[in-house]
Amino acid sequence: MTTRSKLGGVYPTSTIQAMDKEAHQTLKQLRSLPGNKECAECKTSPSTWASVTLGVFVCMDCAQVHRNLGAHISKVKSCMGTYLWCPDELERMKEIGNARAWALYTGGAPPGTTIDKPVSGAAFEVRDRFARDKYEAQKWMHPGGMAAVLAEERIRSPSASASAPRVLKKTGDARRLNAKARRDARSKVQAMRRGRQDTAWPQGGGTGADTTTLLPAPSQADDDWATAEWDSWSPQPRPSAGKTRAAAAAAASVPAPAPALAAPPTVEPPPTDAFDAFFRECVGSPPQQQPTGGGGGSSTDLIDLFAPAPAVTTGLLSRQVSAH
Repeated sequence: MTTRSKLGGVYPTSTIQAMDKEAHQTLKQLRSLPGNKECAECKTSPSTWASVTLGVFVCMDCAQVHRNLGAHISKVKSCMGTYLWCPDELERMKEIGNARAWALYTGGAPPGTTIDKPVSGAAFEVRDRFARDKYEAQKWMHPGGMAAVLAEERIRSPSASASAPRVLKKTGDARRLNAKARRDARSKVQAMRRGRQDTAWPQGGGTGADTTTLLPAPSQADDDWATAEWDSWSPQPRPSAGKTRAAAAAAASVPAPAPALAAPPTVEPPPTDAFDAFFRECVGSPPQQQPTGGGGGSSTDLIDLFAPAPAVTTGLLSRQVSAH
């Protein structure tokens, strides 16, 4: 036993019956799309019927309008579970839908033309006239047909996808995104706290800026230069940081020399008196030193120098006596 669809397809009845529940679930999802919620011929919502040949969803009242158009234009079916749907019919509803059908049957209207659907509950004649102008007379039909409509959609799709928000399909992606957002927020808060600590005013007053953050950190070369021995300064060029560190390491490995013995103090001769030098020239012999405990500074008695020796004195006296 077989079942023929409204589009001419033939399928086993058992297969169509087994797929009935899945088919109506698919129809429910299609009817929930923004473009398919409202009737294609008026502003009534929700849409409970569909034109299989035109691929649009309509309300129950407009389904009568489509029946009045004739089966050569539109064939309708209920979406509420009273009809069996075949795979080719479902594919037609997926391929077209109300949005594409509107672009196809109204896309050729002259510029500036406003096309409004009849309001919900409008008279049958009003809705019938609108449907006949659109489908029978094809008054506003797109000159390029469905191929042009699909091409325009491909042109608009990059901008639409760029402006559309990213939808997370898996719970794991949402969790990872939330964890990353928390880490970023925590990092920003920590950076703000560090910034406030660096620029905080001290309790005792001052500029409030941390000098350690304003001044550059001293390098190893600056440390070596600061600890150098200034007594051994020479006008030679300043050694580089690497050479200075190498010299310091070599000096640390060499043992320190033993301290040298102090030289004995030099004893300067006592000052020479002018009279002492004069008498030394007269007598021809150096004066004899006396102990430091004496009272005089000279070792020669002036009376002894002027007095003649005993032998000499005797000779002189004898000659003087004989002369007299």
